Amino acid sequence: MADEALEKLLAYGWPGNVRELANVIERAVVLGDGPQLTPHHLPARVVGAQPAGRLNETSYHEAINSYRRELIVRALADAQGNRVAAAKALGINRTHLLKLLKLLHIT
Repeated sequence: MADEALEKLLAYGWPGNVRELANVIERAVVLGDGPQLTPHHLPARVVGAQPAGRLNETSYHEAINSYRRELIVRALADAQGNRVAAAKALGINRTHLLKLLKLLHIT
């Protein structure tokens, strides 16, 4: 099995547990066209899986602030830098947005 394929298998959440894993590997072996399984042989849902972060790596507040930062940056980009329009799109007051920009170190 190629390292990339193994990484994809490890990143997937496996809601079907061992049975789903067994089915995916069996399908890859049967439909495979070479001596090694690659991500090409895996279903799209497995290949597209993102590795889950470990709870110990990020605190609750870091995760919340990261998400806030992402939302605000996206709103500002959509509003072409217009803070009033970004605040309106986020459903918050402009002054609250300004406080968040300062708190989250967004320039």
